[in-house]
Amino acid sequence: MMQALNLERPSYVSVDAEGRALSRDGTMSLLALCWNNLTVYVIDVQELGAGAVTDTFRDRTEDDKWSSLKELLEDNTTLKLFCDPRSDSDALYPLYGVHLKNVFCVQLAEVGIRRLAHPLSRFVTGGQKITQEYGGLGGQEKVEFIQLHQRASSQFFPEKGGSYDNVTRRPLSDLALRYSAMGVAYLQRIYLRLDGRLPDVGKVWVREQSKKRVDECLGPVFREASTEQ
Repeated sequence: MMQALNLERPSYVSVDAEGRALSRDGTMSLLALCWNNLTVYVIDVQELGAGAVTDTFRDRTEDDKWSSLKELLEDNTTLKLFCDPRSDSDALYPLYGVHLKNVFCVQLAEVGIRRLAHPLSRFVTGGQKITQEYGGLGGQEKVEFIQLHQRASSQFFPEKGGSYDNVTRRPLSDLALRYSAMGVAYLQRIYLRLDGRLPDVGKVWVREQSKKRVDECLGPVFREASTEQ
């Protein structure tokens, strides 16, 4: 199945996973990726199994040395964009042996930009607010984004009245597919806007702190503790 994808190594790729209580104690259902040419792939890991992440499906070349999604996610030369990589890392490493490398967390980048004006800023901003501010949404596009986000939240997240069963149910719903694809597509726009506003020292800080977020999930115990506004 994965052999159908003819993928060249992107300079950066946005990534987001969905699943039942996405973590080492949960499951991964979908893995969405968006290349920097805005091509989106939504991989049904639940149906394809672990091999969708770990199996070789393309030939390595001298300049392009990854042959599986695992190798791409661990590649030090390709930047991976996440809103917040912790839940993804907490699932990818224990479940599939994927140690994310070269990660850029847009949530931390947004904090870095706020700290330019307010050095004592401590709170992080949720993905929906970041998308509305930095996703370059036009009038109708913004309305459609908010509506889709609200529908998905009410269907998929228990704290919003939904159920993880709606993520894992097959055949895959159009809402689940659109929500998964939407997240990674907007991450591309958000990254370009945030990265363009960060000074060099800020970019270094985001990379360092993003790595810490990933590595927090590699130990025997991980409890996500962030304060969101």
